[in-house]
Amino acid sequence: MSLSDLTRESVLEAIAECDTLGREAFRRRYGFGAALEYVLVHEGGEYDSKAIAGVAHRYAAGVVLPAGRFTGGVDSVVRQLSRLGFTVARRAEAARAPLVLIAPSYGNPASRARFADTLDRAVPFVDGPIRALLKEGEFAQLIRLHPDGSARFWGALARHDSKMDRLAEKDPVLFTGDNHVQAIARLGCRLRNPELADALWHPDPKTGSWSNVYTVLDFERVTDLRYDEIRALAGYSPNDVFQETRVPRSDQAAALIDGLGLSVEENPEQTDARDEARLLRALNGQDDLFEAESHHTDTSEYDLPGRKITLQRAEARLVARYRNTLSDPQAWRLRLDVGWTDLFDPARADLIEAKRSASHRHVREALGQLLDYAAHASRTIERLTALFPEAPAEADTRLLHRYGIDCLYWEGAEDFVRLEAPDAARQRMRTAWSADTDTSP
Repeated sequence: MSLSDLTRESVLEAIAECDTLGREAFRRRYGFGAALEYVLVHEGGEYDSKAIAGVAHRYAAGVVLPAGRFTGGVDSVVRQLSRLGFTVARRAEAARAPLVLIAPSYGNPASRARFADTLDRAVPFVDGPIRALLKEGEFAQLIRLHPDGSARFWGALARHDSKMDRLAEKDPVLFTGDNHVQAIARLGCRLRNPELADALWHPDPKTGSWSNVYTVLDFERVTDLRYDEIRALAGYSPNDVFQETRVPRSDQAAALIDGLGLSVEENPEQTDARDEARLLRALNGQDDLFEAESHHTDTSEYDLPGRKITLQRAEARLVARYRNTLSDPQAWRLRLDVGWTDLFDPARADLIEAKRSASHRHVREALGQLLDYAAHASRTIERLTALFPEAPAEADTRLLHRYGIDCLYWEGAEDFVRLEAPDAARQRMRTAWSADTDTSP
C-alpha cells in the first residue's frame, strides 16, 4: 500500500465524505489528527491533507492507509496530491492575505513578441507539442482552471523561484512595460517546467530559460494605469521602472489591491463588467466604449508629497464628475489603515464611497465600507454618503438611511440627487464613527 495508488477521483470522493461528516468527525472516524503544516485547499474549502490522502486510498485500493504508515510532508502527501492537480498550502498560507505579482512583460521588442504570442492570446494545451511536455498533475491543474483547453502563459526566471513560491492561486498580477501597466490578471497555475518554458519562448542568450511557467485568469488589457500610481501606493522610488519580477511585501500588496481596486476572488456576479461599461458609456455621453485617448477627460486625483496620482476606474470617473460640482475644490481621498476612501469633502466633513452599480450587492458593499472607513478615520466625520450612477431601489435606500448614510445618485450631465438620511439615524450612528478632530489633509 502506498500513496502512489491514489487517483484524482479517489481524492474527490474522500473530500465529499469529509464534507458530509465534517472535518473533526472525519478525522476521528479514521484515526487522523488535525493537519500540523499542510492543508488541501479545494473549491474554497480547507481539508486536513494527510487525512484526505489516507481515506482516498480506501476509495482507490479498498483499504484506508493508516496515519502511522506515511508522513504528511512535502515529499509524500504534498507531492502526491499536487501530482493529481490539487492545491496544497501551508496552514499559515491557506488563510493568508493575498499578494501581488509585478511582472515585466513589454520592455523590448522580444518581450513584446512573447506577450503577443502567449499572453495577449490563449495557447491551446490539450493537443500537440504543449500537451506532450505536461506531466499528468500539471495537465490536471490546467484543465481545472482552464476547462476550454487553452490558457494565457507567462514566465519568470529561475532566480525568482523564491518569489513565485510565495504566491497563491488568484493573487493579482500586474504586467508592466513602457512606463505603464499593460494588463491586469489573477494568477492561475504555477508550473516549474523548463521544457515547457523553452517550447513557449526561446531561452534568452543572456538570462536563460523562464523555468517558472504560470497561467493567468481574467486577463484584461489596460491603457491608463501608469507607474506613478504603483510607486505612490506601494511606496516605491519615483525612479522605479519595474524591470525585475517582484512580489511586494504584504502591506504593499494590500495598498495596491485596495488602491487600484484589484480583484482577488471570483466575481460574484457576471454583471460587473456590463455595469462598468454602461457607466463609462453614460459618463462619456456615447453608445460605445470610449477610446483610450479620452480617458483623461474625467479623472479622480489625490495628492501625495511631490506627486499627483490619477485613478481611471469607472467609480473614480463618477467621483470626478461629482467632485466638479463641489464649491470646495480641495476634496481629497483619505488613506486609512483599512484602505483608500473614494472622496472626502472637507466642507461638509462628508466621506463618500462610489459604486459602479446601484444593485443590492453594491449598496451593501458601500454600507459596509463606509462604516469601516468612518470607524478608522483620523478626523471628525459628519456625513457618510454612498454614490451611485442611478437611484437604488427604495428598500436599499431605506437600508442606507437606517445606518445614517446618505444616498447620492447621478441624474446625468452635472446633476446629482442627494437623498439625506434622517438626522436622528445619523446622530445615533455617529457614536460608532471616529471622534478624532484632526483636520489636516
